[in-house]
Parts: sequence; C-alpha cells; structure tokens
Amino acid sequence: MPRQFFAALSFLLLPALALALPDFHDYSQYTHWNGSFHNVDDQITSTVTCEILGTDYLASTGLISGLAMYGLNGGTMLELGNLPLPGSAQDVVFVGGAAYVASQPNRLTKVAVFNPAAPDSMWTELLPGSPLEVENFGQYLLVACGEDGLLVFDTTESFNLPVGLVAIWSGVANEVLVHENLAIILTGTGITALDLSDPLLPLARGSFALTGPLSLTLDGTTAFVGQQSTPQTGGTVTELDFNDPDSITLVRTFSGTDSPSVTALDVVAGKLVTAGYRDLKFIDLDLGEVVWDGVGPHTPEAMTHLEDHLAFACGGAGLNTYAVKSSGYPPSTDVFGMGETPKHLQIDGEFLFGHYGSKVYCFDLTQETPSLAWSYPPGDSSEYVLSLQAKDGRV
Repeated sequence: MPRQFFAALSFLLLPALALALPDFHDYSQYTHWNGSFHNVDDQITSTVTCEILGTDYLASTGLISGLAMYGLNGGTMLELGNLPLPGSAQDVVFVGGAAYVASQPNRLTKVAVFNPAAPDSMWTELLPGSPLEVENFGQYLLVACGEDGLLVFDTTESFNLPVGLVAIWSGVANEVLVHENLAIILTGTGITALDLSDPLLPLARGSFALTGPLSLTLDGTTAFVGQQSTPQTGGTVTELDFNDPDSITLVRTFSGTDSPSVTALDVVAGKLVTAGYRDLKFIDLDLGEVVWDGVGPHTPEAMTHLEDHLAFACGGAGLNTYAVKSSGYPPSTDVFGMGETPKHLQIDGEFLFGHYGSKVYCFDLTQETPSLAWSYPPGDSSEYVLSLQAKDGRV
C-alpha cells in the first residue's frame, strides 16, 4: 500500500488575529500534530536528521521501507524517496553524501544519497553481530550490537569495498553517541564512556550504573538517560556529567513522563523533550521544571528534530511529525497562575485545555497572557483526572 500523509487537523489552528498579538505564545504550534507516514505492516525503527549538499533532510529506517528520505516544502514534511534493503533496517548514520544503514540480522549497507529522491545501494557487508544502532567517528563507524558488543568499522574504501571490521569492544552496547573522542555507550545497566583516541584500541574509562536505561541523548558533556520505572512513579530521566570520563557524576534526576518509560528524548533549543506512551513533555533545563505537558505519539523508539518539526519513530504507528516553533516555547514563568503546569494540554478553537489534580482547566487564548475561563468541577473532588481529549467544543 502506498504511504499516505495525513494532513494536520484544522481544529488545532488558532485564528490569525490571536497569533498576531504581541508576545502571544503559539501553543497550537507547540504541540501541533503535523501528520504521519505509515506503510501497513512496516515498523519504523529510527529517525535522524542529516545534511546533504548544504540542505537538511530527515531520514527514517523501517523493517519494510528500508531507508526513507524526507524534506520540508513550505513547512510541510514530504517523503522524497525510499530504498528497501535486505534484512530489517534498524538505524542509519550519514557521512557526506552516503548513508550507512545497520540492519538485522547482521548487515551494514552503504547507500548513495546525493539525490535524496533516489537513494542507491552501493555495497553490503556482513557483521559478526546483530546491530541495534550506528554512529560515525571520522572514517569509522561504531555499530552497537547489544550483547555482541561495539563493532568499530573502517569505511575507507579500496576498489569500492570497505576495509571492514577493525576492532570490537566486548561490553554490552545498546546505543552509542559520540562527543569529541569519546563514545558514550548505553549498556543494560547504565552508561560507559569509551575512549576512541585510538579507534583500533577502544578503552573503557568511567561508567555510571542506572536502573532500566532505555534511551540516551547528549548535550555537550552532559548525558540524559531515559529510564523505565513504574506506573506509579512514571518514567525518569537522569542527568549525568562526563566532563571527566573517568569519573561520571550525577547532576540530577527528574520525572520524564507520566507513562512508565522514557523511550525517546532530545535536547531542542534549551529544552529537554521527553516522550513515552502518548506522553510528550518539554523540560526547562535551567529550572529543571516541566513547562509543557502534552499528548504525544504512540511509544516512540527514537526521535529527532528538523527546523521547526519533531519526528518520532513509532514502530507500527509509523513516523509521526509534530510542528514546533522555537519562538513559541512557553515561558519559564507561571503564565497559568496555578503554581503548576497543567498536564495533557490541548487546543480546541480559541481555548487551551489541561488538567491537574482533580480538576480540568480551560484557558482563553485570545489575550496576550492565557487567562482561566473556567475549571471543573467547581468544588473539591476526590476523583483524580488522568487524561482528557478536547475536540469540536467538547471535552
């Protein structure tokens, strides 16, 4: 079945007059679902951004779709082309005009992407492990293969074939990201800093033990690790400092999602974006507080951002995109006057709805500062509100 792009729902858009008001915070664009790309029976496993010949693109990998390329046209995300690949594509990294796709059970494929609308396979190498993630480090690729360790692969070509596997780090490697000459490895029990000063002899430096690590993102020498917790406490995020890789230190731990697991996270314009099952939060890193608590996509396995769009790889639910404007980020001050940020914020017409504790709140967005229009129930209640849906004048 051909892929389909589902247009954004019109009821989420605010009137132009309201958007033109000075200092108005464009909440609709902040959590505006912008559509999805989905092929029946496919499983979208990863999504990344890349630059090809000076233009930024979005890419995804899928079990059936292989490698797919996307671009922005007038603010709309469009699929440009895709290339089915042998095996089940798990992750991709871009180096210049080439994409390196890691596929299970044991393949690494180089794809020419100088023309994103017509990606072309160049070669495929077999690996001594089943890859989960791939990252680049100069001429080398780092392939995380779970229990099979971290493979270091030299992409230098001779007669159009790579040099091949040059080193193996034997620890558990579920995810890998690079900062300068360090590889930060997400293991089954925490993170490990791997020194790549000599890529042929990777050296483990420090490590930090964590419970249930699921996702990883870096911001300079800071690592954010999304973790699995319990339905009672929700998913957590641990912030770690690896400026001294021999002694990784705890900075803080905070709530990442209402759902039990933080399955994807990213740092966007000074905000930490965390996602779990139908749960999307923006956390101000200066304050360490949630400034936006909205409804997100189905359990994303990975996320990235391209200009004013967030993209989530959501397995069988496809690649989901959300429009975000950096100028529309909610301020750090308490614009709601509640002392707390309402949860699961949603737009319907000129009103913003959310809930906190036992009440549902409705805010009027036609003013410079959102004002409380009403709350329900009017008195105290012992019932705790867990979720809501606002659409066509009904909540």
